[in-house]
Amino acid sequence: MSTLYLTRYGNPAQGVAALVDQKPELIVVIPSFDEPKLIDTLKSVAASNSEYTTLVIPVINFHENSSEEVKLHSEKTFEQIQEWAIQKTSENFQVVPLKCEFSEKRSGVGMARKVGMDEAVRVYEQFDSDGIIVNLDADCTVKSNYVPAIVRHFKRNQQSPAAVIHYEHLLESPENDEAIISYELHLRYFVNMQRFCLLPYAHQTVGSCMAVRSRDYQKQGGMNKRKAGEDFYFLMKMMLLGNFSEINDTVVFPSSRTSDRVPFGTGRAMLEWQAGLEKRNSSYHPESFLLLKIFLDMMPEFFFKDFNGLRGRIPLLVWQFMESQKIHEVLLDIKKKSKDIGTFQRHFYGWFDGFRLMKYVHFSRDHFYADQEITYCIKWYFENVLKRKMPKSLKESLDDLRKEDQNGLYTLGYHSFGK
Repeated sequence: MSTLYLTRYGNPAQGVAALVDQKPELIVVIPSFDEPKLIDTLKSVAASNSEYTTLVIPVINFHENSSEEVKLHSEKTFEQIQEWAIQKTSENFQVVPLKCEFSEKRSGVGMARKVGMDEAVRVYEQFDSDGIIVNLDADCTVKSNYVPAIVRHFKRNQQSPAAVIHYEHLLESPENDEAIISYELHLRYFVNMQRFCLLPYAHQTVGSCMAVRSRDYQKQGGMNKRKAGEDFYFLMKMMLLGNFSEINDTVVFPSSRTSDRVPFGTGRAMLEWQAGLEKRNSSYHPESFLLLKIFLDMMPEFFFKDFNGLRGRIPLLVWQFMESQKIHEVLLDIKKKSKDIGTFQRHFYGWFDGFRLMKYVHFSRDHFYADQEITYCIKWYFENVLKRKMPKSLKESLDDLRKEDQNGLYTLGYHSFGK
């Protein structure tokens, strides 16, 4: 069955739907480019499932200019997964691998995710089902309750269009542990400082931890084709629907390996650590968030008062950044579209989204407050937000923040954009 989304924006059909006879309750899409341990990821997913009908679509991909070694490895991986899939297929578990050669221009993880997710849509549509599509990466393993935890979450949260799953990077080798601990601390600190500011989109945006309902995926135009950052842009788009949620009772375990495939992310952070680059062990200055919070706490006044008249109370950093973003024109436009303060704030956060927040912290870093050592940032967060002493080591601090994030005991601002 085709839909408006598939007709207008869908990737050409790859034939997965024709091979699926039973309606899945969960479909897991796994992009895989020259991955040596894809089979381990599949085994981990299979081991987590005993009760829900699950389909896994590995998208083994390479591009036209890939080396012969990569192409050969892709062919061998595809054959290996096909053989394994035959052995593992059961009443409630099926694996249908795809092998895709992309043009240089269209290659990348975004394209691979889109191919798999569009196939998942086709599978669900043939059963007239609004099922769950999950993204996982081919260098991850998962907790033993992974599949049931996701299915049950969406059954309990019927209004949630999408969710992110709790993750914890694997600590695999002593020589790299310091790097991955610092990197994950940076990720958690950044999101938790957004929560400190009551920003509505303060959730992790990790590609291997994304889950979405099929119809909402289509409603928002599907996955983008970005070579990097595809997860961030996709999840920001899904958050606009409102009722975005977190799945914190299971865990995805991403690898802490090095990689030069994308300009940012875990693999790139590990490379920079090994290369001794200055930014390898730092994060955004807490003062950037403190000043932003002062500005955001004034939000109701922007609706009722002239913005220029508030200049003396707005921190210089925030004022200069907002002026660079033409805030006066933005506020005038938002006011015209807003019948009340609630509508005004939702429109404002539709404009001051996660992408503009990144612009803000980079503006602050470049012109006002340089990045600080991760130890400084984490110590500040523990003492000023959690109101307790920082643990003795960064590893203990990470363990603590992981537990805090799993508990989910925080409040966001206008978290349901679409209400």
